[in-house]
Amino acid sequence: MRGLSVAAVLFVFSAPAWAITVTTEENGEVAFLQGTQSFTRVTCGAFGPEWQWTSQAQAEGVASLSAGPHRREITGRIDIPNSTACVTFEEVVTRAGEGRVHAQYDFLVTEGGDINSLWVSAYLPCELYAGKPAVAYDEDGETLHSAQLPATLGEARLFSNKAVSRLVVGEGDAIGLELRLSPPAQILLQDNRQWGGSDFEVRLEALGGYAGAYVPAGTEFSRPLTVVLGEPADFQLDPSRARSQTDTTGWVPFVMPWDAAPLDLSWLNDKPAGTHGFLTVKDGRLVFEDGTEPRFWGVCVSAAANFPTHEQSEKIAERMAKFGVNMVRTHHADAGWSDPNLFDESHGDTRHFDADALDRFDYFVHCLKRQGIYVYLDQLVHRKFTEGDGVVNADGLDYAAKPYTLFDRRLIELQKEFSRKLWTHVNPYTGLAYKDDPAIALMEFTNENDILSFDVTVEPYATNLQQMWQAWAAAHSVDPNQPVRLVGERSSDVLRFLDELQQQYYSEMYSYLRSIGVRVPIAGNTWLVTGANLPSQSTMDYMDAHAYWDHPYDNYSRWHNRAQVHVDPNGQANNFACLSMSRVHELPFVCSEWGHPWPNEWRSEGPLAMAAVAALQGWNGVLAYTYRHNCDVPVDRLTGAFDIFNDPAVFGLFPAGALMFRRGDVALSAPPTAVQWSDNDVFGLPQLSVWGGQPAYRSLCERTSVVTALSPPSGVKGIVGPTDFPATAGPTWTESDTGELRRDWVQGVGTIDSPRSQAAYGFLGEAGRIELTDVVLSVTNDFAVVSVTSLDTKPISGSNHLLVTAVGRAENTDTVYNLTHTKLHAAGRGPVLVEPVTGQVRIRNADTSFAVHAIGPDGSRTSLGAPAVSEEGMTVDLSAAAATIFYEIKGAGVPDS
Repeated sequence: MRGLSVAAVLFVFSAPAWAITVTTEENGEVAFLQGTQSFTRVTCGAFGPEWQWTSQAQAEGVASLSAGPHRREITGRIDIPNSTACVTFEEVVTRAGEGRVHAQYDFLVTEGGDINSLWVSAYLPCELYAGKPAVAYDEDGETLHSAQLPATLGEARLFSNKAVSRLVVGEGDAIGLELRLSPPAQILLQDNRQWGGSDFEVRLEALGGYAGAYVPAGTEFSRPLTVVLGEPADFQLDPSRARSQTDTTGWVPFVMPWDAAPLDLSWLNDKPAGTHGFLTVKDGRLVFEDGTEPRFWGVCVSAAANFPTHEQSEKIAERMAKFGVNMVRTHHADAGWSDPNLFDESHGDTRHFDADALDRFDYFVHCLKRQGIYVYLDQLVHRKFTEGDGVVNADGLDYAAKPYTLFDRRLIELQKEFSRKLWTHVNPYTGLAYKDDPAIALMEFTNENDILSFDVTVEPYATNLQQMWQAWAAAHSVDPNQPVRLVGERSSDVLRFLDELQQQYYSEMYSYLRSIGVRVPIAGNTWLVTGANLPSQSTMDYMDAHAYWDHPYDNYSRWHNRAQVHVDPNGQANNFACLSMSRVHELPFVCSEWGHPWPNEWRSEGPLAMAAVAALQGWNGVLAYTYRHNCDVPVDRLTGAFDIFNDPAVFGLFPAGALMFRRGDVALSAPPTAVQWSDNDVFGLPQLSVWGGQPAYRSLCERTSVVTALSPPSGVKGIVGPTDFPATAGPTWTESDTGELRRDWVQGVGTIDSPRSQAAYGFLGEAGRIELTDVVLSVTNDFAVVSVTSLDTKPISGSNHLLVTAVGRAENTDTVYNLTHTKLHAAGRGPVLVEPVTGQVRIRNADTSFAVHAIGPDGSRTSLGAPAVSEEGMTVDLSAAAATIFYEIKGAGVPDS
């Protein structure tokens, strides 16, 4: 299949002196690399009606053929969103000479339908190209456009013209791009930060006169590209050759045992859990019955990890407490794919608990309670309903039967039955039914399950929903023929109906749980996705939400390997912006899942930033996903994207994060600024999403506390709309109104500066000397997180017991990636290796009697002697020889750990 060539295109790059590589991903995307960093990528894709987007990364049926190391042929199918159209593509990528690559894209419409755009685009990271000039020329060399690519988001569409012969970006710079078109053709240059992206996009339109119209089957389009680099390049077009390993020379083993901890923060927990009475809601806060207000710093345990042996339970609970954990959320305990899970499969249903699994679960809860760790008791997460449950067409329903569990009578009754059996079950080790145990603190009805963001297609449920909608439409005098089944086809009327249906589900479940004696605060769901979920979810006792930075995709096999510290709030959302949208005025807020998953290289930036922003916002709890998915021991390697229990880059920062958040080291910003949503914001089209991070939250989330309001709020310091963007503190940085948090997204450095916790995270090497109130950091690593934390109640300047945590990158031995470190070829083996952080930490403290010890992952201590002392304080050397991420600094009179 070959189409008529509509234009000849030439990309010209001026490249730096270090190694340049050209490679293709498995799906055919062409990447241009400096080392492992992609400085430009070229890919194809399409827009369907309502500008729903898809790209080569989501293509189906992708197959490739390599004809030698320098030629690849890729075929695939792109299903156009919101359309009947289907397009197949053929891509041939070849080395066309020294420093030159040719890519031919041919499209064939195999099924007719509406298509807004077929395109081939080059993406240029904003962090590399912002501020560089972009100049467009016609075929006579006359200038059509000349401007600098903006450092901050302004107009999204920077330039568009159909007569472009050349587009030059960053001429004469280390990274330059020249795009040549012969004959002249249409170019769109846009800033994708407007839509939550992080690139400038140079888009070449292939659709021509069919744009936005019905395209009949059999129509062909073509787009040829030639890319010329300014110097020779290593061509790795065959992905089987495109492999890389981190140079771990000098890295040191750091295996965190499953049953030990480097230090003991269990004194933070009041034991047993429940000492202060049941958790309640008072004045928009979570408060125990005796008036104590908790802050929950916790983890999820997932699947088989809910069912340790009795011996394991005792050690796991003790270890969690030592790391500063005071809440555990039981997750996926109902998952049919987990062995064990709560259900006894011998009955052919999911209505009978497995006696051995329940016993293990009970004992684990008992051990957690003894250690002062509260339990967030999940309900419906991944239960696989069966015909034996009396569920019609059970095989057609996915795990948790989302979203059918929100409106089908049988599925709702089964949820009630499960909740009744679990909450009224008497734990033999505590002697209390779960409903009567104040150590059980929180619950939600259903996990990541709402009716507004899921299609309803399985019968007979789809027909039943259609009938409910038609009855509602008739009662509300609106058109009953509006489609209700598919997300992309729903009108504002349908969204209102679904909101009301969801409110009915919450109300019914809430009343039932209260009727059987459940006393804890209850949430309805754990995500918003869109603003239309706000009204129903805000009828519950508290709000809950989830956020992940660089969540793996493509069946968990790929990730982007981006650093959150570089997120520009002018156009892109980070975890905090997404979570802030779910915090509703005058309701408590808990994040029951946050993650910075492995193998993202920069994941150590996550824990302290999360602790600091959560404290600034006044959130009631933050729980990381997830401690583990099983109980296999011993383990000396990283075992999955989400398991953090032995990851130095995440769990190694938990002690510092626990102290920072639970003690309130970072000051609360109060009163909050309200983001007020109008009725049209909530139910209007297109829907305002969470994942895009609406502008107001992106601007405010690291500066001040922020709440969502659905009506005019009182007691706030300001009101903005969700699409407003109050200016950030500076053109390239954001700073909290308390003065304690600052992040420069261009430099890629964040700092936390409070009396008892001071830290810096990000690309510290190039930043040089980082001066905080009582701490001065000089780090030689390109990337690192370094914190100084008081281990007593005093500020750093007066404390005689301090913890220095210094973490860089961590990975398994012999891990093998693709060239961009966005896919694993081999997960590696034990032991876990950490990149030693080297440099100096100077701490201003009047005491001159300190001793420094390196702490091993099992808590063992090695003396490093006394720090050098001057008038400005003491200097602690960070070195590879210490073979640790923890340094304990003790003054006279501090007892041995």
